[in-house]
Amino acid sequence: MAETELREGKTLKALSQMTEPARPSDIAKILGDIPLNIGNSVRTLAKSGLAELVDKKGNTWHITDKGKETLANLEGNPETATLLQQAITARQEPPPQTEPPPPPGTPPVTPPAAAATVTPPATLGEEITETVPSQADLFKAEGQRIGFGTRKGDIKLDAVVTYVERVADLDDLSSVWNALTEMGVANDVKKRWIKLYSQNLPGKEIPAELKAKLEAGTEAD
Repeated sequence: MAETELREGKTLKALSQMTEPARPSDIAKILGDIPLNIGNSVRTLAKSGLAELVDKKGNTWHITDKGKETLANLEGNPETATLLQQAITARQEPPPQTEPPPPPGTPPVTPPAAAATVTPPATLGEEITETVPSQADLFKAEGQRIGFGTRKGDIKLDAVVTYVERVADLDDLSSVWNALTEMGVANDVKKRWIKLYSQNLPGKEIPAELKAKLEAGTEAD
């Protein structure tokens, strides 16, 4: 028998030799085992009616008449040693439930198709990253808007933007005007460019001196 089966058989035999109800710890001393294992064994024997708890408070057990009969059968015929385990593990288990067959002529039921996975739309509150154009980008865009650098002989737009970005303060319209002058940009072109670019600087007023230049017919030296 397996270890647990052998322990239960020894426990049952030890109970039969006790003159009075015994505790699992008492039986454990006789069998050289631990009380925990013997406690499990007597509870298993009790489930099959082979042992009985006499005193719940004192945790004392004794063998039942059914237990004595089972033990006598085992000792009288070694070939029936498995009877102990059969008596211990026997349970009244209900037969497995099976579905009744469908009536004749009933068409087979087709299981429903798996639902298609739907990808949820993006969360409304999901943050959308947007690149904010720099001052140089805004300045260049206004130059493109007036068509600077598109005529033959014009200075390249990128060259002018790079120079202005490096030597001027793009938040200072007078500084930008002076840089354009240094690059040789025509007076009428500078006026249109500055007027458009100033719209990208909210709250920035055109200095009076520069405003006079923009309104004058020619640039004042």
